[in-house]
Amino acid sequence: MTDSIEVVGNAPVTKTPDIITALVVDADIVAYRCSATCQESDIDTLHNTLDGFINNMMIRTGIRTLMMCISDSTNFRYQIAKTKPYKGNRVGVERPKYLIPAKEYIVDNYNGFSIDNMEADDVIASAITKFPYSAHAGVDKDIRQVVGWHYNFVKLHWEYTSPEESKLMLNRQVCMGDSQDNIPGLPRIGKVKAAKAVTDPDTAHLQALELYLDVMFDHIELLDHFSGSEDEKIAQYFVEQTALVSMMCDLDIQDKYFKTYSPDLLVTPQEGDFDGFDETEVDYK
Repeated sequence: MTDSIEVVGNAPVTKTPDIITALVVDADIVAYRCSATCQESDIDTLHNTLDGFINNMMIRTGIRTLMMCISDSTNFRYQIAKTKPYKGNRVGVERPKYLIPAKEYIVDNYNGFSIDNMEADDVIASAITKFPYSAHAGVDKDIRQVVGWHYNFVKLHWEYTSPEESKLMLNRQVCMGDSQDNIPGLPRIGKVKAAKAVTDPDTAHLQALELYLDVMFDHIELLDHFSGSEDEKIAQYFVEQTALVSMMCDLDIQDKYFKTYSPDLLVTPQEGDFDGFDETEVDYK
C-alpha cells in the first residue's frame, strides 16, 4: 500500500490512501472501454485487454481486492421519470459489438454481479457507504456525490468527497439535471448558476427547491403532466428530478462480492491499450 496522504480541499492526489484496501469498480465502464478498443479484433484480444486493464488498475493502486459492479438490464428510474424518458436520448445508439461478451467475461472471471433493478452506480454508492475501507473506481462524475474516496482509472488519481461536498454536489446536480441521462433539471441552469444558488451544505436541499420555485414559475407550461397548483407542480417536479439524480446508498451489498487476486499476476503495468482512454461521455450502461 502506498503512503497515506492529507486531503486538501477537493484537490486530486496520486497516492492510494492507507485506509483504502478494496476497490468497488464500475465494470460497465471497464467493459465498454475495452470492447470499444477491440471492434476490429477477436474475442481473445478482448479478454486480454480486459485482463490488462484490470491488472494495471490493481498494480497502479496497490489494491488487489475488487468488487466488480454491472448495471442490471432494468432500472427503477424508468418508472420515476415522467417529464422526459430516462435515457430516452440513447435509443438507437450503437454500442461496441463485444460489450455483452465483455460483461460476461467480467462475471465469469472477476466475480462481476448486478442487483435487480439497479445501476452499477447505485451498487457502488451503497458498497462504499457500507464498507469504509473501499473506494469507487471509475470515471463517472455523477457518483462523486457519494461520500468517500474515488479513484479515476483514466486520470490515475484519487479524489475525496466529504459529507459537506456531497450535499452540495447532489443538490447542484438536481438543479442542472443531466443531459447524458435525459434528466432536464432547470432550464438554462448550468454549473455556475447552480453553484451560486446552492452554497450551504446544511440547507442545500432548501436552496435547490427555492431555485426551482424561482425558475419554474416562468416555465410552468412544461409541468402540465403534474397536477395541483403551480407550487404543487413545481414541488412534484423537484421530487422527480431529485430521485433521478440521487444515488442509492442503502442497498444491502454483501462482502461476498469482493474477490482478492494474486499479487504476482503482473510485476509491472502492461503496455498496450489497457489504460489512458479519454473521458468522452458515452453510454456505458
